[in-house]
Amino acid sequence: LALCCYQAVASDHGDLARAQLDRVILTLRQALTDVLQHLAPTSSIRLLPSDSPIHALLVPGATRVVSLATCLQDSGFDVRPIRAPTVKPGTERIRIVAHAHNTTEEALALVAAIKHALLNNNTSYF
Repeated sequence: LALCCYQAVASDHGDLARAQLDRVILTLRQALTDVLQHLAPTSSIRLLPSDSPIHALLVPGATRVVSLATCLQDSGFDVRPIRAPTVKPGTERIRIVAHAHNTTEEALALVAAIKHALLNNNTSYF
């Protein structure tokens, strides 16, 4: 099994999957950064640095992070709120994981859903 996994990762298919994942991550981070700079330049909501497919959108406050995560889940996105005791109170976040099977269109749809939720949710994010 380990040999099969290694062969898949070392193959041309593995190279294509890594390139696709890189495109998805770049699209996600650029679009989300643009939205947050436009909507909430002074807000406590921000995208934390990441060099991996796992990204964290800082949304301080347990109620706020759960509310935003629920809106995104209701829109069909598999994101998770991370809150105390896993993280220190005030550093709650939404975990977003990009995968090679995701498309750049899906990444942009997630960002659009985040923007919509921030603008239209009853919970004050700003």
